Amino acid sequence: MDFMAYLQRVPQGYQRLKGIIRWQHRCIMCAETSDSRICPACEAYWPLQNHHCQSCSLPLAQHGLKCGDCLKTPPIFDQAVAPYIYAPPLDQLILNFKNQRNLTMGTALCDFWQSRLGHYYQSQHLSLPDYLAPVPTHWRRQWQRGFSHTHFCAEQLSQFFSIPILRQTKMRYYSHTQKSLTRKQRLAALSSAFAINARVDGLSIAIVDDVMTTGATANAFAKALKAAGARKVVVWVLARTPKYI
Repeated sequence: MDFMAYLQRVPQGYQRLKGIIRWQHRCIMCAETSDSRICPACEAYWPLQNHHCQSCSLPLAQHGLKCGDCLKTPPIFDQAVAPYIYAPPLDQLILNFKNQRNLTMGTALCDFWQSRLGHYYQSQHLSLPDYLAPVPTHWRRQWQRGFSHTHFCAEQLSQFFSIPILRQTKMRYYSHTQKSLTRKQRLAALSSAFAINARVDGLSIAIVDDVMTTGATANAFAKALKAAGARKVVVWVLARTPKYI
């Protein structure tokens, strides 16, 4: 038995030790000493959401209930929650985590993400979802990257909120990057792309992804989840693009 495991069996000693030890990090943005992996001063430069669509979380110039697209064609998912806007410097941090497999960066991003999510759900007096469903990664894309960034994030959020992960999902076929596609092209490419190999009747599920651009991926995944019986599907993303790209 290691030392920490021993102390956990001795509550008084463990609580004293927690009060004595204060873990210190080096901020991975500015390298200054910090209690967190990214210091609050650096996080203050991340573009927070202010006015946004109440359905898809698209940033808006002024306060409004829903954006034009959601009024015209409501999404299949019930709501998207995105604490940040996908813009500098946050966009580069996300790309560094996802494309360079920088897990320290990923953990740091999730630390602030889960804190913002927790504050939102508490302030809005909302119930947390029953399950988290990371957007499935095709095995070929996962092999190329060396890991699934959505599953990594879901594991972090699952531990923080004590919400189980729905793992009986998969992407049916491999698709190339969608960055150059329009929203209509993305919707067509993603139709019937996801499979849910379990019944989720009456459950509330949060889709987990890093960034939402057009909402096509979230919409297609939400469609599959609702077809499997989900009562409510929300989307948890770290950041939302300010416009379709």
